[in-house]
Amino acid sequence: MNSTIRSANWHITSKCNYKCQFCFAKEVRTDLRDHKMQEEILQTLCEIGIEKLNIVGGEPQMHPDFDRILKLSKDYGFTTTLQTNGSFLTEKNVPLMAKYLDWIGLSIDSGCEKTELQLGRGFGNHVQRVKKCCSWIHSTGLNLKINSTITSLNWDENMHGLIGELSPQRWKVFRMLILENANADAKYLCPTDDEFRTFVQKHLDLVLRNGDRPVFEDNEDMIGSYLMISPDGKIQTNINGRLEYLDFLHIINENKFNFMDIKKYFRRGGIYDWNV
Repeated sequence: MNSTIRSANWHITSKCNYKCQFCFAKEVRTDLRDHKMQEEILQTLCEIGIEKLNIVGGEPQMHPDFDRILKLSKDYGFTTTLQTNGSFLTEKNVPLMAKYLDWIGLSIDSGCEKTELQLGRGFGNHVQRVKKCCSWIHSTGLNLKINSTITSLNWDENMHGLIGELSPQRWKVFRMLILENANADAKYLCPTDDEFRTFVQKHLDLVLRNGDRPVFEDNEDMIGSYLMISPDGKIQTNINGRLEYLDFLHIINENKFNFMDIKKYFRRGGIYDWNV
């Protein structure tokens, strides 16, 4: 029985309508459509003590069973979070999803539309789109998380103003991570050590709306520190610097969590007060 890990990321689909150059979810894997197996994954996660389930992609709203998976996740009692690019959020569906969600996470890396377009994030209007989505999220009372990936194109940007305007309860800042069998063709976007350090130092003083500080994750922090389920229902691991897939039920039933570094999980803030 897992006695330490309390959160998991379920990448329910690899499909996406964006072409983010740094993304490592580029390999198309078959979406799990078997309802019994979907429930089996949720039931098993519940049994091993997972409390927070992050529904991610790809773009998760492109999964044909997205609504069903979202509702089931809440029925199983998870604190539920959705990580999305925001392109399928609307003023109408955000309040409907709020019944089954505790958090919505939006990905934005820059306040400059040109930079986002160069990164493959959207179609030239991503920044304005995210701002609109944030207003809908705030109006429902849902918690908001912002994810930003730091690259060679945005490392020198000052995001105090943008984050202040978006007003999230949580801001996660990732250094672009290269996995050799996933996004090695985008190495040219990797920031240097000094560049990432400069971005971090520039934003250490930022205080979020709830008094929390940003969470910064360097590459080493991300390797082996996440419990991830792939679109086809396998354990997805990056502990060897590449994406690898393991049998979900075998790993869970045998309690073989050696694909994760538990110390890193805690050090990067894998557990926080998500029931706010």
